[in-house]
Amino acid sequence: MAHDDDKAGEEGRKYIATLQSRIERIISIPPPAHDLTDFWKSGGDLRAWAGGNVARVLEDTLKGMQVDGPVIERWERVLEIAKRDAIEIR
Repeated sequence: MAHDDDKAGEEGRKYIATLQSRIERIISIPPPAHDLTDFWKSGGDLRAWAGGNVARVLEDTLKGMQVDGPVIERWERVLEIAKRDAIEIR
């Protein structure tokens, strides 16, 4: 979840924090600027930003998996696609 850097965004991040206590995989993603629209208007590449976030989370998820097979292979292909255009997010 990406929330703007404003009062409503802060409320959204608080809500996500309460969910994280029950569902660890839910994360709050800080916006690359004040908000995604500001980032895009200033020339930011939203596709690369989103791809970086998808790649980071999917890579972390796949590292923790102890199974192999066609489903995991498909997710690994999705990871490679996300990395292709991604900017690094850490």
